[in-house]
Amino acid sequence: MGDETAVRYVPEGIEEGDEEVYPNLLYIKPDGRAVRLDPPRVPANSDFLNGVASKDVDIDTENGLWGRIYLPESVAKKGPDVKVPVLVFFHGGGFCLLPPDSLIFTCFCEDAARVSEVVVISISYRLTPEHRLPAAYDDAFTATLWLQKQAELQAKGEGGEPWLTKHANFSKCFVIGESAGANIVHHLGVQLAKTDPNPLSIRGLILLVPFFGEEERTDSEQLDGAGDDLVPLSVFNRFWELALPIGANRDHPYSNVTELPLSKVLVVLGTKDPLYGRQIEYSNALRRAGRNHQLLEVPEGGHGFRFIPEFASEVRRVEQAIRAFIHEDNDSA
Repeated sequence: MGDETAVRYVPEGIEEGDEEVYPNLLYIKPDGRAVRLDPPRVPANSDFLNGVASKDVDIDTENGLWGRIYLPESVAKKGPDVKVPVLVFFHGGGFCLLPPDSLIFTCFCEDAARVSEVVVISISYRLTPEHRLPAAYDDAFTATLWLQKQAELQAKGEGGEPWLTKHANFSKCFVIGESAGANIVHHLGVQLAKTDPNPLSIRGLILLVPFFGEEERTDSEQLDGAGDDLVPLSVFNRFWELALPIGANRDHPYSNVTELPLSKVLVVLGTKDPLYGRQIEYSNALRRAGRNHQLLEVPEGGHGFRFIPEFASEVRRVEQAIRAFIHEDNDSA
């Protein structure tokens, strides 16, 4: 039986009366200001620690956008004559949480670079509620234009970011996102279908537990106790309230998506994710539209299965699926 006299922990800088959106990470003051508590963060490391080096680069100083490049040692040893695919990563966090150098995203990017033998670029974006959507979508497109410029500089032999110039194959670029980051990837894919970023070529999109929404509930969202220990359904709802334009609800096309990307797509989801029904609907829409897409399901996995030790073998299976998705067309143009 719990101790009914236990005192609720209140982090430093947080006062009684502040709304706890996500414990120990995000609080909203009565005047609407967001207060974020710093998670464990990892500095860039130019040495090959655990087989991967990293460095930070500015993308758009006016809006504070930056990225972190991850270079696997196995790729560096091949020399500048061997170029490898580029994997662009957009992190999760409900559009309102966490920077790219958070420990959980650093580990993901290092693993992706090492397992898939690619150059990974983790991109920052402006967070809500200070910068409501479409700010994050605009930032993703800005990052794509920055990559396009890097590709142009490489093609002309005019320099550019050294690691990318030496090792990046810009004709084989893939974009991956997790949760809210996967939502960003979807919208970026739709926008890129109307744009030609040549000589940058986006060959595929990877959506991990994508974050979509709608006012009408799916079966998975109506289950008793829908959600998991990491992200309860009520938190998903609050994330959308903080992210969508003021006055909009979850039927807005930012959450209840209608257009589909043209690129090939890999969708990864957990069967116990409360968003599972909505993610399956998205996958089915891709199939009905005749898109080149793959679906990978993690049995019994929740929205945050990647952070649960019991799913370590499934995480490795997902890593191998991502590698295969990236390299399956190595012999094509």
